[in-house]
Amino acid sequence: MTSKLVRAHTQVTVPDPAAACDVLATFYRDNDCSVSMDGKDHVISISLGTVRLGARDTAISIDIAAATDAAISQLKTGVITMVDQRVPGANLDCRWHGAGQNSEKGSKLPNFRELTVGHVQDLGPNMRRLRLHGDDLNPYLGGAIHVRLIIPPQGASTPKWPTMGENGLPVWPQGEDKVEPRVYTIRQINADEGWMEIDFVVHGDNGPGSRFANNATPGQFVGVTGPIGSDLPQADWYLFAADETGLPAVCRYLEELPADKTGHVIFEVSSPKAKMTVPHHPGFDLGWVYRDGSAPDGAHHTPVPDHHNSIAGAVGPMGARVGTQAGLTRTGPNPNPEPNAADMSPFAASICAIPVPADDQRVYCWTATEQKIYRQLHSHFRKDVKLGRDQCLVMTFWRAEAH
Repeated sequence: MTSKLVRAHTQVTVPDPAAACDVLATFYRDNDCSVSMDGKDHVISISLGTVRLGARDTAISIDIAAATDAAISQLKTGVITMVDQRVPGANLDCRWHGAGQNSEKGSKLPNFRELTVGHVQDLGPNMRRLRLHGDDLNPYLGGAIHVRLIIPPQGASTPKWPTMGENGLPVWPQGEDKVEPRVYTIRQINADEGWMEIDFVVHGDNGPGSRFANNATPGQFVGVTGPIGSDLPQADWYLFAADETGLPAVCRYLEELPADKTGHVIFEVSSPKAKMTVPHHPGFDLGWVYRDGSAPDGAHHTPVPDHHNSIAGAVGPMGARVGTQAGLTRTGPNPNPEPNAADMSPFAASICAIPVPADDQRVYCWTATEQKIYRQLHSHFRKDVKLGRDQCLVMTFWRAEAH
């Protein structure tokens, strides 16, 4: 039985409404969202619900629909943020009508919780796990396994947290109270006992998340809001490929997938010493690729020139792409050509060397990599293997510094 949807509406005055709608629709389409036309309106389907964009005389009409008020509030924030970033001259002094009125001016962000650091555990030279304690974590149970951590200034004993503006944009503390939002995966959660565990890539103090984890001690505060993302689609065969930023999500998927599922997993880490214990799934082959040039372990591999990335040069998360819900059988030819090794990193080449089944199996490919590798994989899965948006989610959370 389908749940009743709740809805909200606003209008944003812009210099050229038709052009603004096209720009926004293109952004969502390029980030693997389903975008269709209903008359002259763009209808965008993402994990939380739908967004309808229509050009009016002097404004964009924005209608959103979702299953809950919390999802409505998150959709408000997402779409207004995109308008702010991509539509020059937009007047963001808008007001929403309908659902999600708990996001009125001065209220907390949707599902906001203040958490405190508990147990701290090193998982290897580049990974640290924090157990974070808080009240009423039930909204974070379920298929959406990512959250937005809100990291306070180092040493802040009483952090100031963001609040919601009437236009759907968060109002962020400034100056010495400035906080930093970053997306992470819930590695484990126990709502009954009031804790969740987050795994952090640590590379010194050269990023808010790494700095927080590197200096974490019991009792420190951190904020969280969400969850964000979507359920893992149903499929028979999966390909998971991730560097350290996506490793926690893949581990959680391996723990939760039924034993009859099959597929491949490839991880990229800095060196063989950085390998971690990952959940065993009887239906999956596991391989490792190393940025220090060590020979791959158990992974498909195509030799390539030595031009490795360094995750220590990461400069902030680049944002997750949003996939759709179904895992349908791929149609059309399956060329699965050999990757152009001269243009690819060892990690990208290893991923592209894995043959994707072309029979009646439902397939789904999920990757989380550095930005340059993301572009290579997106082209490979879309153009070479011809997977649809419902069969593949390619993400990037960071980019290597230019040298």
